[in-house]
Amino acid sequence: MIYTFNNDLKKRLAAFAKKYPDLCKLSVDDADFGSVTYEIQKSRVSIRLVAPYSAERRKAASEYAKTHGIRAS
Repeated sequence: MIYTFNNDLKKRLAAFAKKYPDLCKLSVDDADFGSVTYEIQKSRVSIRLVAPYSAERRKAASEYAKTHGIRAS
């Protein structure tokens, strides 16, 4: 089961459930609190943990963006 308040994740789960109803289904939609619970096959879920960027890496990325005209949205 996946229980979440995250809007992006709720949209992704809804799209997945629509496309693959045999693998994923909405079991609880708590509109009062804004949470949802989906039942999904465990083999369909993975978690990716990403370590925070070091100050050096953030500075290098910032300099790269400045020199290439990339702006944050």
